Amino acid sequence: MQSKAFKNPESWKTNNTRPFSVTLVNEGACDCGGPMRDTISNLCNEIMSDVLPLLKPTGNNLARVEPQMDSYQLNSASTEPYKLKKFTFMGYFLGWSLRNMGGLPIDMPIAFWQRICKGSQGYVYTLDDLIEFDRFKAEMLR
Repeated sequence: MQSKAFKNPESWKTNNTRPFSVTLVNEGACDCGGPMRDTISNLCNEIMSDVLPLLKPTGNNLARVEPQMDSYQLNSASTEPYKLKKFTFMGYFLGWSLRNMGGLPIDMPIAFWQRICKGSQGYVYTLDDLIEFDRFKAEMLR
């Protein structure tokens, strides 16, 4: 991947162009959005994997129970400065995608997206939201 924008994600706020470009060697793809979407999808899969310490599986994901069985949550243990920079980058990437693509294929509970869209002052988590993260903890609180 090549990009000067990766070094300055602040420019993504005003620049609606793609933040990076990818050269696929020996791939017979013409970019009408397909290869770019595949690259972003692969990037999101890495964000949700153990490779990066940004997200961790929700309680429902670990227990394999509904609802939101495949969801991830922010990893609150990632507090080191270099990890916080990764969170900042992920935030810029998320903002860019919401403005230009409509979102990223990152499996987060609905309550997370509601909090993002309504802002920190406009949305308060409820017990029903906790059920999306960890059904067993929510049932213990009832």
